[in-house]
Parts: sequence; C-alpha cells; structure tokens
Amino acid sequence: MPLVRLLTSGLLVAALAVSLPGAASSWAASAPPAARSTFRLFPDPQLFFGANRVGMQLRNTGEFLQGTQAAGVWPRGTSNTYLFAGGLQFAGLIRGTKPANPWGGDTSGAMFFDASGTRKHGTALTPIYSGSNPADVASWPDLALVPSGDPVAAFYDPTLQGRKNASDADAYWITWDGDPVLLSGRPHPLGLVVEQRVLGWNYPSGNADIIYLVATYYNVSSLRAADYAQHRPAMRTFLMQKAQDFHALNNARFGITLPEAGYAIDELYAGWRSDPDIGTAGGNFASVNLPFALGFSWNAKFPQLATWRYDPELFGSPFFPGTGLLGIAFLGTATGPAAIWQYSNTCGSSVCPTDPSSVSRLWRQFAGHFDVALGDPSCSIPGPLSLSHVCFVHQSGVDVRDYQSAAGHTLLPGASATIVVALVHAAPVAIPGFTATTATNVRPGQPLWIASVDSIAKYGGVNQIDSIAGFLGFTDNGDRIPQAREFNLVPRSLLAKTRLAQQIFGNKFLLPSAPAAPTFTVTTANGTVTVSWQPSGTEQSGDPYFAAASTANRAGANDPNAMYDPNFRRLDVEGYRLYRGRTDDPATLELVAQWDYAGTSFTDFGGNVVEVDSCRRRRTVHLSSGAEHRHSAGRFSRRSRPVSLPQDRSRTR
Repeated sequence: MPLVRLLTSGLLVAALAVSLPGAASSWAASAPPAARSTFRLFPDPQLFFGANRVGMQLRNTGEFLQGTQAAGVWPRGTSNTYLFAGGLQFAGLIRGTKPANPWGGDTSGAMFFDASGTRKHGTALTPIYSGSNPADVASWPDLALVPSGDPVAAFYDPTLQGRKNASDADAYWITWDGDPVLLSGRPHPLGLVVEQRVLGWNYPSGNADIIYLVATYYNVSSLRAADYAQHRPAMRTFLMQKAQDFHALNNARFGITLPEAGYAIDELYAGWRSDPDIGTAGGNFASVNLPFALGFSWNAKFPQLATWRYDPELFGSPFFPGTGLLGIAFLGTATGPAAIWQYSNTCGSSVCPTDPSSVSRLWRQFAGHFDVALGDPSCSIPGPLSLSHVCFVHQSGVDVRDYQSAAGHTLLPGASATIVVALVHAAPVAIPGFTATTATNVRPGQPLWIASVDSIAKYGGVNQIDSIAGFLGFTDNGDRIPQAREFNLVPRSLLAKTRLAQQIFGNKFLLPSAPAAPTFTVTTANGTVTVSWQPSGTEQSGDPYFAAASTANRAGANDPNAMYDPNFRRLDVEGYRLYRGRTDDPATLELVAQWDYAGTSFTDFGGNVVEVDSCRRRRTVHLSSGAEHRHSAGRFSRRSRPVSLPQDRSRTR
C-alpha cells in the first residue's frame, strides 16, 4: 500500500476542496494530481464509466452495456468483453379496486433493460453526472449529492454523506417508468422513479475489478406532500414534481383520475437481467451461487483469445490466461440482507425459458409463480421454487442470458426502497489437473450443491466451475447454513472479490479517503503572503477507515477481513504542503513549500520503502502585480505513529 498521502483543499476565493475519496493513497509528488482534461458543456445521456479497471457504458434510461466504444470490458482499454447489456427490472401488483383506483388489481412493471430491445420502459429524468469530469463536478446538483438525512443515507458512512463522490468517481442519474408512451408489454406505467449511483474504486486489492450500483426506487403515485416527508429536501421537491407529472400524463393518456393518495405496490420485485458475452456471444454458461447471492457467467472453453490482453497482474498464478468470469452480486435489498429470491437462465431458443414478453410474465418469473397454462416453462431444477430459488440452468453453451430477483415487498405511496448490486470481474483459477483446450466444456453442473452443507461434504469440491471461481473448502459454524464467511477461497478470485464487495458494502462504502482539509487563512501585504492553518481534523481524530482495516478477522476465525491492512495507521499525519495557482484548477497548482514532521518513523509490513525528495523548509514567493493568486494548504501522511506540533502554524512567504 502506498505510504504517502497527499491532500489539496480549501482554495482561496473559490474555497474548493479538490481532494476526493479516490485520492487517498498516492505517492508523494511535486504537484497535485492532474484533473482529467475532458470538457463538456452539459452532462451526457450516456457515459463511459472507467473509474477503475472496469470499462462500462451507462445510459440514463437505465442500461449498462457495451455501447459504441470498448465498454462492457475488463480490464478497461482492452477488447476483453464480458457484458453485452444488462439492467434493472421491476414488477408488482397495484393495490386497490376499480373504479376507486382505475388501476387497482393490475400487474405492471418496468424493464429498464430488455433483451429484445422492444420493451424498454425507462425515460431519463436527468443527464448522467460524472464525478471524474470537472465540468460536471462544477455544476453538481444538490439532488445528486451522496444522500444525507433520509432512508438512503443509511447505506453510506456519515463521512461520505453530502459529498459529490462517495468513490473515486461516481456516476449519478435518475430514470422513471412514468411515461405512458412506453407501453409495450404492459397495460400502463407502474409509477417508479429510480435514482442510480454507480461507484468505483481502485483499492483495496481486488476492488478495482468491481463496480457498484446503488439504486433507490420511489413510489410517486401520491400527490400528498406528507407521503414524501422522509426524503432529503432536494429529493422531496423532485419527487413531488414527478408525482404531479405522473398524474397529469397518465390521467390524460388513459382518460382516468388516479387517486390523489396514490396506491401501494404489493409483491413488488426488483431484479437484474443480464446478457453476458464472455469473449463471444455463443458458447456461454451462467449459473448461481446462492450463499454469495451471486449469479455468474463464463465461456465454456475458457479460451485464450488472440484479441484479448492477459495482464500478468490479473491472470498470472494462481490464475491462468483465459476468458474470465463475470458475477452479478446482490449486496443489499429492500428486505434486508442480500439474497437471491429467484434465479434462472433464459435464451432465444426453445431449449430455455424465454425472456418475458410482458410485465405479467416478468412478475411470474421474479416471484417464482410459473403457470404452464399461461405459457410459462416447467423448471428443470426439482423442488418448489420457494425453497430451491432456481428454475433453469442450461447445461449446453449458448448465447445465454439470466436474471435474478430479490424478495418481494410492499412499497407504500411516497416510500422508497434500495437495491445494491455489484458487477464483479475475475480471472479463472488454475485448479489442479485442469488445462483449457479446444475440447474443454466446463458445464454448470448442479447449482444447489454449494448451497447445501450435506452436498458440499458429499461432493468435496462441488462443481468444477465453483473451484475455477475460487472455492477451496468450507467449514460450517454448526448452523448447517452455508454462508459466504465460512468458505475458504482463493484470494482475488471471483468468490473472494464478491465477499470483499459484501464487506465493503457492510462497511457503508467507507474506504481510505483523503484526510480532512486543514482550516487556514491567507493574508497578503507588501508583496508577501502569510498562510496560517490549524491541524487537520484527521490529525486529531484519526482515519475512520482504521476500524475496518485493523483486524485480520471480522467476526471470528471463519470470517477473514478482506480489507485488513497491517500498514494502515489510525494517526499518520506527516506534514503539510502549500500550493499556489492563478485558477482553482488542481492541474495548474504549483507546490510552494512543504513542512515535514521531524523524528517520525514507521514500520512497514511486507512492502517496500520508497524514498522521496527532501522537504523544503522555506521558499520565497514572488507575486506578479495585479494578478490573482490562489493558495491551497494541504497535509500529507505516512503510515506512522502520531506526533505533536504546536496547534497554530503560521508561515510568511
């Protein structure tokens, strides 16, 4: 882990804090990190998201896809394709009876992704704001700040709330299904506004291969302001306006009067549907790991494609250079702990269940209420779906698609619920006795084996694909319920990264972040600048991430802490730096001086010591007559023990 951290914040005049969560770990440099040069007048309806090693195209209608550039890929910048397209879908039952509620008793839904392309129900309500784009950051609306003071805030650590970025670079947009023009496959809209925030980090190890989606969906069927009182002010105002639009548009379109009080949506299911293309569109498999709440896909042959790049850092031992695995993991749902309620493959042939042609069929798939009389398939996995949670897993490689739904719930008028999804990428594990050839055909096998203590014990290694995904062993805690923390896993494998994502979510997305800005003042007189500052708050209270990184195990010997870092210090302030510039663009700031604590040391566990340039104690700053100068006081740190300095600092230059 890098041993030096840099903070740049509090620009004079603009008072701009340019330190971001992703800038927490960086080597000492003579100037702040350069900002991206991309400039846009307005945020876009689509965005290439590349905050870490994953490259993904996002659309503000709610789709994740390859798009027109190298997206749906891992690593970013390669042609290593994994996801053709995917996105959220919703289906539920509208409470009420006709004529008091003209839609009472109806089944409706919203497909933000539809494999056929003809039944898409998402309409963008905002552009996509990119936290890596300076123009977007400068015009970031209050609505898009990390939630604070409402139910959604519970998913984020308090230190992240109110920021523009919770991660290295967030993407934020809002979609709804309320436009009655989009009626293919449904009788009318459901009445949902969905805000989506995509997160990506480059740390800790393995997390650079994961992107996170936090999607909060709101029932906007009510016109009563009191029904939205629990939401943050900016969102409350936005939802009230969309509720009025919802009533106006749909009352006019259908010649009805929806109830002013709106309606509850019962047995509402939220789910994710994917069309993975691992290397190629055909020859793919997809299966499910219920203890990890994970649907995942792979190429049957794990070929070493000539057009792919195999970075040794990702595909070297204990992995092998072949097409990797894509996982879709539920981290949190409306009903609490992450779990998959229903999972199944679909495909475009007669051998698989088909993609839903209507929201009624979508609801039956997500609920697990198949009806053969209505044309639904017979599931190939034995047992009631309420117990197995799996309908169909294809045993021949095809252009497979799959879906996974969370448990159903009721969404009252004005209320919200949140689903959190991780898209996880990993290389295949080189397991003993296995070498990929042109004859290789790694089938899913029995997906329920890994969800049963008895089956794991009986079959030893469960399915071959489970071992390629990272399974090494299992130790039950005595409750006979397989849980992710009880598995022994290959580090950086698909399953290990999924468990890491679960732990990061459980830590409310708190990761190493830039330290708190020091409070400072600047006074100019007679061609000199005097800068005075107080200690950074982080110097006094410590880094809050230390609580997550300081222990090797989270809840016991069988729950290894994927965020453990023996080099992470709670108190590690090492000094302060002063920058100047003529604008508030971080890329143009010049390092003026640096003050380093004397007599400090640190103990490094397993890393390399990197020597940096000697610190400069004094430097004369010449000011140009009539020119505006901006200054930034920052602090930097090593992973070191705490030191003490006078509480007030003043330097004249």
